[in-house]
Amino acid sequence: MLPALSFFLGVLLLQHSPELPPLPWVLFGLLVGLLAALLLARRLAWLSLLLLGFCYAALHASWHLAEQLPTDWEGRDLLLQGRVLSLPVKFERRLRFEFQPEQVLADGKELAFAGKLRLSWYAKQLPDLRAGERWQLQVRLKRPHGFANPGGFDYQGWLWQQGIRATGYVRTSELNQPLNQPGEGPAGIYFWQRWRQDFAERLEQAASAESLPLLAALTIGERSGFSQEQWQMFRETGANHLVAISGLHVGMVAGLMLLTAGWLWRRSARLCLWLAAPRAAALAALLAAAFYAAMAGFAIPTQRALIMLLVLLLPQLLGRQGRPWQGLGHALILVLLIDPRSVLSPGFILSFAAVAAILWALARRRAGESWLIGLLRMQFAVLLVISPLLILLFNQASLLALPVNLLAVPWFSLVLVPLAFVASLLLLALPSWGAELFALISPLYSLSLEGLAQIAAIGPGLVEMAERPSWLILLACLGGLWLLTPLRLPGRSLGLLLIWPMLAWQRPTLEPGQFEMDFLDVGQGLAVVLSTRNHVLLYDTGAAFSADFNAGSAVVLPFLKQRGIDRLDRLIISHPARDHAGGLAAILAQMPVEQLIAQPGAKAYPRPAEPCRAGLAWEWDGVEFEIVHPREPERWRPNDASCVLRVASGKAKLLLTGDLERPGEQALLAEQGPRLAGSLVQVGHHGSRTSSSPAWVETLAAPLALVSSGYRNPFGFPAAEVVERWRNAGAQVLNTAETGAIHLRFDPHAGASAPQAWRQQRPRYWE
Repeated sequence: MLPALSFFLGVLLLQHSPELPPLPWVLFGLLVGLLAALLLARRLAWLSLLLLGFCYAALHASWHLAEQLPTDWEGRDLLLQGRVLSLPVKFERRLRFEFQPEQVLADGKELAFAGKLRLSWYAKQLPDLRAGERWQLQVRLKRPHGFANPGGFDYQGWLWQQGIRATGYVRTSELNQPLNQPGEGPAGIYFWQRWRQDFAERLEQAASAESLPLLAALTIGERSGFSQEQWQMFRETGANHLVAISGLHVGMVAGLMLLTAGWLWRRSARLCLWLAAPRAAALAALLAAAFYAAMAGFAIPTQRALIMLLVLLLPQLLGRQGRPWQGLGHALILVLLIDPRSVLSPGFILSFAAVAAILWALARRRAGESWLIGLLRMQFAVLLVISPLLILLFNQASLLALPVNLLAVPWFSLVLVPLAFVASLLLLALPSWGAELFALISPLYSLSLEGLAQIAAIGPGLVEMAERPSWLILLACLGGLWLLTPLRLPGRSLGLLLIWPMLAWQRPTLEPGQFEMDFLDVGQGLAVVLSTRNHVLLYDTGAAFSADFNAGSAVVLPFLKQRGIDRLDRLIISHPARDHAGGLAAILAQMPVEQLIAQPGAKAYPRPAEPCRAGLAWEWDGVEFEIVHPREPERWRPNDASCVLRVASGKAKLLLTGDLERPGEQALLAEQGPRLAGSLVQVGHHGSRTSSSPAWVETLAAPLALVSSGYRNPFGFPAAEVVERWRNAGAQVLNTAETGAIHLRFDPHAGASAPQAWRQQRPRYWE
């Protein structure tokens, strides 16, 4: 196992490197690593495997980065010819699918690019897009990009891990047309994807609407049918791993087939003479697991599970005695050889950690021990090892995970998954019988979802914790392993002392008069978090991008929870535009807010708000807050009626302006111009030409001007002339589309600290 861990650490080190080493050095490192592995003593072999892992991952990354979309092609009309690579996912007036281009044309000239794409097609009447079909599409693309915030989902990293080299959308054009010839069908993996889409449509007809999301998740790995409320339910009960086709499900299908095929095979002496029953059972188990993984589209978790099964069952196929830990190590190396980017997936870490915890617990099994005691020990082992990792990866863990999984794992593994698997086989071989079986078993899946919902409603089962230092998490994992060690070591209970620091850790507090600002990256919108010693204020909530996706739930809430913030003292909405108030409903639904301040008379708010008027002021922990505009909101146009907030503490001054434009700037200068001079400023209206007048920029003389805008937004914000105007006035201009979230600490004596940009704090070689 040590060689596998050494190779894993080398791969992990590369994936967290800010840049790739030069290719000649990578090749030289591979050569040195191979020679060292052959010549060095066994006790030093781990060093050579560490080097081999690092260099192999670097070589793999260099190869895939060569598929990068050139910057000059972003935002241009491109004509693609290629194949639909995945099952199209339908939303309201939108299709999302992966596309593999075979030819890319720009102005009639062929371009050299064949990277996998993730496309959206917006239309009132969506086309009937089939997996595996060849299409010609006119599109606009951009390089992979996502929000970059502490605690938020790393969309750009996920795209890299999935091998997606550009995203974009299909343009409305007469050039969009299928290229398949009459009678031509997809071949190879495309044929299987088409079968999966046909299966999904048959399943939709056979299953009830209530059971369909769970059945689709357990058969073809399609989880888009779950609502946000259901995902929250899974997180609260610790059952989210049960609704993804992962190692647990593939392993259970293989295990059941291993037992069933072995029992049936032993009934025939002739078959046993031809092939030993253990080998026949292992072969049947692998075939069943491969079919189940194929049903899920060979998603990355199923690939890992299939590789692990192959390694673990190979000794049985060869008639040899296998060693579980050695098999786990071989599986780890094989997965990393296939794709070193796997280590970026939380599922990779959790799946291997769970298997290791189970093996660790099984090593303590005693002769004559009941199956219930063994099951409890395995669940407890997984809980002790996985919970710290969940806190490290997601800043949360479920208190209900142990009791829920004790019941849910056997129920899913022994009932729901096998039934869905058998019904799928029938739907493939005998469609009418399969449809009837799905209709018959649908109530079981509906009741399972309802049961989890009832458990989640008992009370808050999700523990959300502020981000902890990584070394505390690793210490807690070691503590869990120490508690469960099969070795007869003294002081086993001392493992609790290794877990305790993670639970007791607290974020350093601010001194009176100090405050912090986190200028979040919410794309084309605005969201700013201000914190004093004992209070928190949120200024705007980001945009609502669709009915199911908004910056409030995707960015703001994860950030607040990552910082350990469980309530807001005040929430200010600068004005009710969609890009400033779009996340408000999600935040109010999931976090207590003591006071909401917004424009009077607005109808966009889920609860009554205190009017935003100039003169409203308060003090928190030695820091002054004051609304300085608008004086008479009703006489201003919406943007110029933005609620402008001034924050001051000694030398530290900050001005948040919302979408304030030139008329509002002039009025504010006339009233309070001298008081605003020297303030760090949020550039109004995302840096549009209608804001940041010369007089405003000159009077403020801001040392730092912050812009919140979306990457390659259609408005061209911030305008180049506006950025130049601020820079000519002596301001450093930072744009969240380029920097990600920006953190500043303000001190009454020292003023503002140097800004900390999230992308600079966490550089990655693929960005």
